[in-house]
Amino acid sequence: MLNDDKKCHPNPWVNLEQYRDIGLLFLLAVLVGVYWAGLGGGFIYDDFANIVLNPTLRIEQFSLASLYEVARQGEAGPLGRPVAVVSFALNYLVDGMNPFGFKLVNLFIHLVTTLLVFRCAYQALLIVGQVERRAMLFAGWGAAFWALHPIHVSAVLYVVQRMALLSGMFSFAALYSVLLLIHHLNNSKRSEGVFASIAAFIVTLVLGALSKESSLLLVPISALLMVVFLNKANALHSFMIRGKALPLYVLLTIVAVGVTYAAQSSGFLGGYSQRDFTLMERLLTESRVLFLYLKWILVPDLGEYALIHDDIVLSKALWEPGSTFVSVIALCVSIWAALAFSVKYKLLCAGWLLFLIGHMLESSILPLVLVFEHRNYFPMFGIVLMIFALAISIADRFPERQTALAVLGICLTLVFGTLTSIRAWEWGDERRMFQSEVVRHPLSAGSRAELSRILGNHLLYELQTNSRVDEDTYKEFKHQSEHAIKLSDDLLSPYFSFLMVSSQIGKPVSSEWLQRFYEKIANDRYRAADASNYEQMYICYSKGRCKIQGQIFKEIYEAFQTNKYVNKSIKKMSSDIYGRYLYQNQRFENAAEVFLNVGVPLGDIDLLKNALVALDMMQNVNSLETVLKAIRNQGTSSSELESVLAQHYQNCCGGANR
Repeated sequence: MLNDDKKCHPNPWVNLEQYRDIGLLFLLAVLVGVYWAGLGGGFIYDDFANIVLNPTLRIEQFSLASLYEVARQGEAGPLGRPVAVVSFALNYLVDGMNPFGFKLVNLFIHLVTTLLVFRCAYQALLIVGQVERRAMLFAGWGAAFWALHPIHVSAVLYVVQRMALLSGMFSFAALYSVLLLIHHLNNSKRSEGVFASIAAFIVTLVLGALSKESSLLLVPISALLMVVFLNKANALHSFMIRGKALPLYVLLTIVAVGVTYAAQSSGFLGGYSQRDFTLMERLLTESRVLFLYLKWILVPDLGEYALIHDDIVLSKALWEPGSTFVSVIALCVSIWAALAFSVKYKLLCAGWLLFLIGHMLESSILPLVLVFEHRNYFPMFGIVLMIFALAISIADRFPERQTALAVLGICLTLVFGTLTSIRAWEWGDERRMFQSEVVRHPLSAGSRAELSRILGNHLLYELQTNSRVDEDTYKEFKHQSEHAIKLSDDLLSPYFSFLMVSSQIGKPVSSEWLQRFYEKIANDRYRAADASNYEQMYICYSKGRCKIQGQIFKEIYEAFQTNKYVNKSIKKMSSDIYGRYLYQNQRFENAAEVFLNVGVPLGDIDLLKNALVALDMMQNVNSLETVLKAIRNQGTSSSELESVLAQHYQNCCGGANR
């Protein structure tokens, strides 16, 4: 039986306490060596929108005012994730947009988190009754298993996932505070250490949530650990277990359901209009994805890992595919079993529930991408606890095989470290990385689109340095672009990338291809990550690099305006871009009309200012008066809008505001 509360049999073959610090330093050195080859890779995927093309990060001097401004303008997640955003700005201040510096900081965070994982594992093992020697031995192995696992490569070497890294680091710090609190409550009648643990938990929880919102899951995880690990004689345990907290649980459930419905009615779940799956399809698919994560943790396979997992089969119904039904049943049964046997098998049940709760935010109702490996950065610790439970049970039943068990653990860790070093080496060159991922995941449109972008950059670099285009690279670029387009119904980036690169290297684009492009923008769903592609095309044109005809800008603009899936902010963006194109080409009246397009809020200050500037260039006072009257007649005026109108009319027309 898996009784992990037993005292261990003394194991004289090693005295780990004496070498603990040396062992941890050796582990950190191994981690640096394993990941070093991957630090040379460039920015990829969402790094561009969040970091490279984000002007708010480009601070020129260190000051609290500049850092506050960066933190205030963060747009990632509901809270803006200011801690992570400020760290990006500091990276830029020290070393510019050098991806090596960004990835080096990510690795440093991973090293610090590894030490926290060791402390959490050690404290958890002490709580369930293991003696210090065995607790230290297992905690050291658990930290190595966790830190060297290849599933964390995307979290460490994918720069923008510093958000997940910082959230994980602070989450483990908060977890350690909770475990210390439980230790104090179980072993002392005095309040010594209790208030310090609570204060540390609150501080680290806040810092984690301001790095990424998933840290908020430490609240239910902490409640779970207290229920499982607190002694039965403890008053807090009695309060939580024997029904006295039931009204609180019911109230929290009602609030959670109410918030969900309110969020849905207010458009919080409106992101599904940008996805090719529904809420129910997502929930069914995630039941399979959780067990897929479990498989990737327990049986690492480089052939299954990837940055982009858009080739995962979607669960259309409970029976489609059949593994959906099996996953849902297995999930329900495992949750019931973990709750029912949590007193007897503490580590095993707490570990499984921690893993599930750790995925509760990003694997439930929110309209996020279905699969990302970095989402396991913190939840994987739950699987480590489960492995502890199994290993302790085996060691207790077969004490003569403890050495063999230790050797097995060391061998597995070496295998994981080897796999991680191979994967890190692949990530050290983005072209090599995505060529490998396309081979392993040939049905991934996102991987092919990212590879085509990288190949396009190579073509432009070759043209700039050698004044020639490598035809073999161009053929592969075109091949990957076409495959990405065929594999996805809602991916615009390969279209924009192919169009911009072709215009710069002098390769023609057929009218049939352009027509398919326009129809796709007009009729299909779009991805949030694709929203900036149109702007990048305009920037390329405005700097004289992309030779793109005006008709193409017009067709893309009109397609965005007619697409029923496109929200108002994207329509505003397309109006702003096409208006700027017209203004640059001195078509001022047309620019003003586009800026004031009724498809976007007519009273939008930014677009209004652009329109007024365009009308000024025409020196057409009558048109300006018509615009002012139209805005006021629409009833979209505001105090700020009135101020802009009055000031502009005074400056341009030499008269009082009428």
